[in-house]
Amino acid sequence: MQQEQAPPGRIGGNTAPEGDGAAQPKRSGMERRTEQRRPVERITQLMRVCKLIFDGHAEEPQPCSVLDASDNGYRVALTSARDVELGTRVIFEHIDGMRKYVRVCWHTGNELGLKIDWTYARIILDAAESMFYDCKFLRAASNIYRVEVADPKTFSVGQQFVLESANGLRHAVRVRWIWENELGLQSV
Repeated sequence: MQQEQAPPGRIGGNTAPEGDGAAQPKRSGMERRTEQRRPVERITQLMRVCKLIFDGHAEEPQPCSVLDASDNGYRVALTSARDVELGTRVIFEHIDGMRKYVRVCWHTGNELGLKIDWTYARIILDAAESMFYDCKFLRAASNIYRVEVADPKTFSVGQQFVLESANGLRHAVRVRWIWENELGLQSV
């Protein structure tokens, strides 16, 4: 059966007949997933509890829970339905405070499909993770990374720290060069 495309702009409550003609919720757009979803089984219920921060409104986070995950994103259920535009950039925060930038790629009722925005990462300067800076990935090749930072004067050539990518992987790196607001990093 051919699915209708959601109208451009706002999305939500679309339905399409399936089976015996009963209206079933459908996702906006066609399934484009290339990696397999994994149910969230091996982690505790506590780790499923997350929140979404829309439009930088940290004072009004939207509670949600992770239903399943893939290498590139999550399917989450919001506590209440919300009208969201496709492509909206959102901060996805786990209960332990770890944050990831994600984009909304589909929406059905109170469920959202979130894709990790791979361009964002963070630099962690200390073991206690009390000092960190958001940065933007510009390029990565084998053990070399190029990132953009807001204040390059914070860093010095030879300095070592941890670079955390958007999917949570951490890399021990050192600064090879600094140019304007860019850092050249190499794995150590």
